Amino acid sequence: MLTRLVETKQRRRAKLLSALKNAVVIVTGASSGIGAATAREFARHGAHVILAARRVEELAIQVQTISGEGYNALAIPTDIADATQVTQLVEQTLEQFGHVDVLVNNAGVGRIRLFSRSQRHTSTR
Repeated sequence: MLTRLVETKQRRRAKLLSALKNAVVIVTGASSGIGAATAREFARHGAHVILAARRVEELAIQVQTISGEGYNALAIPTDIADATQVTQLVEQTLEQFGHVDVLVNNAGVGRIRLFSRSQRHTSTR
């Protein structure tokens, strides 16, 4: 029984590696936290990872980390609240790789306050 589970897990992993090898993946909010970890995992599975976020220095650190491990990573500083910058992100990715296979929309803003005191539909910084 255990052997069968291990074999199933190995087949799933091989299938995932095959699916992601050379995939082009854009990850927003990739300068830290979940976005950075997501970018690293895609890279470890053989994807070409484009890291997008506002914080240029942190993006550079993430790209250095991924590239230092022998994987493919490219930083494109992007503020996703700016439609022009988002368009440039996609255009630069298409120029470099010709297509996009996966888009991880991870960028976000966090605020600490009581939910009951939040206003509906507020999206300003």
